Amino acid sequence: RSKYLKSTTGNTFQETKVLLENGCKVLWIGIPCQIAGLYGFLKIKPPNLVTVDLICHGTPPAKYWKEYQKVLSSGHSSFSCIFRDNIHGFVLQSYEKRILTRKRHWLQDPYYYAFMYGIDYCEKCYSCPFASPQRIGDLTIGDFWGLNKKDCPNSPSFPSIVLVNTERGKDFLQRAEMGLAMQERSIEEGLSGNAQLQKATVRHPLRERFLQNYYLYGFNGALDKTGISRICKKHRIIFLLKVPFRMLRDLARRRKNA
Repeated sequence: RSKYLKSTTGNTFQETKVLLENGCKVLWIGIPCQIAGLYGFLKIKPPNLVTVDLICHGTPPAKYWKEYQKVLSSGHSSFSCIFRDNIHGFVLQSYEKRILTRKRHWLQDPYYYAFMYGIDYCEKCYSCPFASPQRIGDLTIGDFWGLNKKDCPNSPSFPSIVLVNTERGKDFLQRAEMGLAMQERSIEEGLSGNAQLQKATVRHPLRERFLQNYYLYGFNGALDKTGISRICKKHRIIFLLKVPFRMLRDLARRRKNA
């Protein structure tokens, strides 16, 4: 249930420092630039701190999501959203009072489309110094896109990768091993399927046009003016046209297996 927007660290740096000074063990999870910020704030890396960085494509500013949320919700305080899960995959699902109100594949949703193609990230994401095999956290977690599933036929639909970057991370992972199903793989396999472990996201050709329109019309207006909304609408129409054919195909399969 990842949320594809910039998270806020709030007062967690200060709270972490107090906990560490009181001898508490702290596990701090975030995107690499946030962990770099934590280290800079603390000045040192205490022995009772373990950090986990996420494999990050880049993050849109939170203000973009706040604007887009007005499209998804009708102002209910009970509004919630899921960007992905292990059943539907990359599908944006919106809920109000726990009732599903909207469900769209990422190709059909303008916000999701802009994220997946790297059109609306924070500017520094396109030159991110942390998008490399040299990680800043004790551990790194993310999707294992490079996994050779022929060797792992029983792996889940969306297997996770864990990179061990320090002895502290190795010790932490070994202590958590009893609750995990793990298999050691080569680092080359992990790097092969994850571009963000090799370099920062390349600026999309629509990036400048999007920004220009954003300053004039806001986020939702920029999605329209840049043509992203139109592209997603086209994908929704194609999907709806294919629905009857999928229903007939599934019916034919059931009859064949009956």
